[in-house]
Amino acid sequence: MLKDTFAGLGLSETVAGIVLIVLGIAMIFFVIIYISKLLKVLMVGRANEILHSAVGLRSPVRGLIVVIFEVIEYMDSSVMIPIASVFLVT
Repeated sequence: MLKDTFAGLGLSETVAGIVLIVLGIAMIFFVIIYISKLLKVLMVGRANEILHSAVGLRSPVRGLIVVIFEVIEYMDSSVMIPIASVFLVT
């Protein structure tokens, strides 16, 4: 489908791939900027105070610990789900 679209524009597959990569990166940056602006609007008043008291964002060490736990959880999930699915299939 995309091959036909880019062939209609006269682009080679290499150029089409580069265009898609650049477009994907631009979309990621757009979404990050949009979400950060949205969170700045939403995180006011009481919600901001609750977040700071719960997570303790005033301390970089606490924030680092939260990030480490999130990465560990993500790695566990990304490893355990394929392993569990292999045992379910066999």
